[in-house]
Amino acid sequence: MPDTEIIIVAPDSANAGDTVPVEVKITNISAGTIDVLPGFCSVNGEKLFLRPVDEILRTLGPGQSASWHDDFTMPGSSVTVHIESWWEKPPKALHQDNIAEKNIELKEGGPIVPESSITIDAPSDAAPGETVNFSVTVKNTNTQDPRVFETECWAPDQAPVNKVIEIIPGDLFQPGESKTYHGSFVMPNMDAEIFVWITWMWFPQRINDNWALQVVESITPSHEGTITRKELKYDTVTSPIPVS
Repeated sequence: MPDTEIIIVAPDSANAGDTVPVEVKITNISAGTIDVLPGFCSVNGEKLFLRPVDEILRTLGPGQSASWHDDFTMPGSSVTVHIESWWEKPPKALHQDNIAEKNIELKEGGPIVPESSITIDAPSDAAPGETVNFSVTVKNTNTQDPRVFETECWAPDQAPVNKVIEIIPGDLFQPGESKTYHGSFVMPNMDAEIFVWITWMWFPQRINDNWALQVVESITPSHEGTITRKELKYDTVTSPIPVS
């Protein structure tokens, strides 16, 4: 029996030339803590380079999840997304645990136009341990029909493991209407990614409509006689910051 569960979040169909987002969620369903990474990730044999690359190996406690993401350009045929989960057993040996696949069918016609827009308002950087407050504004860009959007937001919280910060299910948007949601997380000791995914129901199918990503950079604590990266951004070539 596998120790992990894999969920591939991607559209069920796309047109040739579309940019197709793929999110991979891996959950530790075992009773112990394991170090997990996605491996041999591909679309019809072409490799997916899942991000964040510097956090490809995650330590997950029982019930914890992590997510990675990438996108690809839809070819002129249907494709299969293939994902494997691996975890590290002592002494530093990788063990293949589970496999998941998702078929994405080729649509006929023009490119898919999202019916929502997403704006993430968050600080550009934060110090480890600092509470990061952010907002997500969602707009129904369909000017004729109302839509019921489900908004899912993932971000790290103290540790470099993405978790669900908020899920707003079944929120009704009138044509052209915008709504803003708020969330927060504790900054880990590395750059953090806020990932937002929007779906809506076109019965009996759930449509993966749009997604957005924003990075919050980690500020390295400064020491005497140094300047922080934030201070360095304020610097100019002609007017350097004096260091005492």
